[in-house]
This record gives sequence, C-alpha cells and structure tokens, in this order.
Amino acid sequence: NHEYYHGNVEEWFTFLRGCNIKVLHNENFRLTTGKGESVCMAGIDDLITLKLHMHGHQMNPRKALAGCQKSDLVVLLAHQPNAARYVLSDPATNGNVDVVLSGHTHNGQFIFFVPFVHLANAWTHGLYWNVPTNTHILVSAGVDFFGPPVRTSGYCEVVRLTIAGKS
Repeated sequence: NHEYYHGNVEEWFTFLRGCNIKVLHNENFRLTTGKGESVCMAGIDDLITLKLHMHGHQMNPRKALAGCQKSDLVVLLAHQPNAARYVLSDPATNGNVDVVLSGHTHNGQFIFFVPFVHLANAWTHGLYWNVPTNTHILVSAGVDFFGPPVRTSGYCEVVRLTIAGKS
C-alpha cells in the first residue's frame, strides 16, 4: 500500500517492471504446474484505493479474477487481509478463490498495537480457513516493518508455501 503514499504509483509500477517483477494491477496470469494443473494468480490494487479515488487505481477483484477458470487453483494476492474479507463477501467473487495471500499487519509489530491490530483486521497472522467460501487465507508478518525499525511483538518471516493442487 505504500506505493500509493510515497511518490507516483505509476513510477513504482515502472520501477518494479524494470526489476522483472510482474505487477498484478487488478489482473491475473495463468500458469501450469509440472503435473499439468492450472493455477490462476490474481492480484488486486490495495484496499486503500477504494478511499483514495486515484484515476485508474481502485481495487477491483471482479476484474482481477476475470479469466480464472473453475478448474484452476485460484490464488489471490491482496496486501491487506481486510481486502480478503471484501472479496469473500462479494457474491460475484466468493467461492471463486482458493487461497488469499496477505500481509500488512506485521503481526502487530509493537506489543501495544496488538489489540488494535486484532480489532481492525479480519485476520491478523497465520493460516485461516473461511468455511463459507472454502478459502484459505494466509497472512504473513513479512520481513519489514512500519515506522521505526523495531519489533516488540511477533517476528519477521519468509513463508514457504507449497500448493499440492486443487482438491
């Protein structure tokens, strides 16, 4: 979400593409595993874009998921876990996402933030299962921090995710 606060978001996208990073700006791409299974990787603009009203930038999960097939394993990249709540509550998109990957919460980062993080977010850290939509939500603490380079709660992490296929 910081690309919307620091500098020009289009310049950030250009920079990331120049680093050979695929930017998923309300879009997806499909890939095939070694076993021939299809995976649809979709990414949405940050949740904050619903309030910022920036031309050409507004979280649009319907657009991001367009083209994903029912037979695909659908993985949605959504920076804020509350974006997952938004996507999973929309009748047009719920039930169409198998896994949501999020971060944003930094697992509280400072001990005095932890209660507020839990109050403000649908999911805060770890792996969750949303029964009504049959969706896994994984929220990572990440490797960075917000504000001062200090953590008094939680930890930094790099998550290794192995997807065995759609069941």
